[in-house]
Amino acid sequence: MVTAVRSFRSFADRVGSVRHIAAEQILVTTAQLTSGIGNFAFAVIMARVLEPPDFAILRAFLALYLVVNVPAGSMSAGTALDPDMAVSARTRVRNVGLSVAAAMIIAAAPLGVFLEIPVPLIVALAVSLPAISSRALLRGRLWAVGGYRRGAISLVLDVVVRIGLGTGMALLLGPLGAAIGVVAGGYASLLVVSDKNLPMAKAEPKASTAAGWWTTAAFILVAVVLNQDLLLANKLLPAMEAARFAGLSTLGGMAAFATMAIPWLLLPRIARGDRGALPVSLGLAALLGGGMVVISALWPSGIVSIVLGAEYSSIAPLLVPYMLAMALFGILAWGYL
Repeated sequence: MVTAVRSFRSFADRVGSVRHIAAEQILVTTAQLTSGIGNFAFAVIMARVLEPPDFAILRAFLALYLVVNVPAGSMSAGTALDPDMAVSARTRVRNVGLSVAAAMIIAAAPLGVFLEIPVPLIVALAVSLPAISSRALLRGRLWAVGGYRRGAISLVLDVVVRIGLGTGMALLLGPLGAAIGVVAGGYASLLVVSDKNLPMAKAEPKASTAAGWWTTAAFILVAVVLNQDLLLANKLLPAMEAARFAGLSTLGGMAAFATMAIPWLLLPRIARGDRGALPVSLGLAALLGGGMVVISALWPSGIVSIVLGAEYSSIAPLLVPYMLAMALFGILAWGYL
């Protein structure tokens, strides 16, 4: 009888833990999904507002922004495992961000020629760097200490500013105006996650600092692999073909974003030895990624025409395999973790 009661209590505790994990995941997943849809909507709006060559330039800027943002965002993985990294590395990360930004501004002209991106957009990317690095460091710590609402608000505010300001500025200044909206959204998000009392806060238990930095390095590698194709396309393909590939990347990137970004809350629970978070996280990632693939398979040509326009119709046969590849990329990465 006693054994049966203990087994029931153990089962009830596991159910309660799964429910609690699911509630956390659903909150952040909703914010991530809202952010992803918003970023997707921004790209679609830009595809309609800008001429195809200008849209290809903007997508190249956004790819560079992701190439910078995802590695910097990898620090969120590190501080989620070891929240005190946000204290010890805060000044160093800020100084590195400012130094790299200054160097990028100085080298903007040759970088622009090499990447075939206008110099003002290189400068805009440089201006975004300090916000990207600091925001990533602080947001990961929010996940570790249970600041889910603040973290979710920061995700949504970023895209709200991007669409609201970026669309208006794009009508006035073209790709540069859209880039200004992207940069402003990053700084607005930073204001939400910033915490003057951060050095006073502690979060236990945590992983070792080495584990935090190794996790950061792993996500940097993922970022490089995930974004290299769009940069190569912009560099090597003719302008119109690069624009079409940019459109394909806009659609496929939704699946990658959903499957990679949703399970962030898994990391602090790994540090606490909670294995129940993995099935919940992978389940949500597979559900959203698989759903996007199915929707794309039902009407690929219609989706491309409605979302991007008739001039992008030639990418329709590539949509489903590209979407599937991006969804599997994230799911397999988290499954390996």
